[in-house]
Amino acid sequence: MEHLPAIELRLAPEEDRAELLRMYAEQTRILQGFDESVVPDQVLQSDWWQKPEDLYPYMIYRDGAPVGFCLVMGRRYVAAVGEEGDYLIWEMFVDKPHRGSGVAELAVREILLSKPGRWSVQAMPKNGRAVGFWRRVTLKPPYDGIEGRNAAGFATFQFVAP
Repeated sequence: MEHLPAIELRLAPEEDRAELLRMYAEQTRILQGFDESVVPDQVLQSDWWQKPEDLYPYMIYRDGAPVGFCLVMGRRYVAAVGEEGDYLIWEMFVDKPHRGSGVAELAVREILLSKPGRWSVQAMPKNGRAVGFWRRVTLKPPYDGIEGRNAAGFATFQFVAP
């Protein structure tokens, strides 16, 4: 693996909730550029802080400052959204100045190390950067994932974290 930056990854504390919500709203604005049906500035449901046994709102920090997030669903929520597996990466976001730096890949790898099992993630097919990222991270060892399409036309990646 290439040299990746040092990051800290932890479940979003209450004091960083506003920052995660800001990033989430920015993410929805970006996604609307790929699909007009996405509602910009969506509000993230409070369940992410109220269901610690099923929902994992990770914050990504670099040099002590939040630079991104990764929202992970556990098995019950994975089934509730019609997917299979133990975990689903619901959303991932890195602030623009940190994109392409390796922050996202390192965060994903750390999360997967902490939660072995069957994983999946989806990406809008028009979001080539996201599709390329998930191909690069999930389709090679140690995950050796499978890429497909779901009924909604999203690129899907299913893989196992050892």
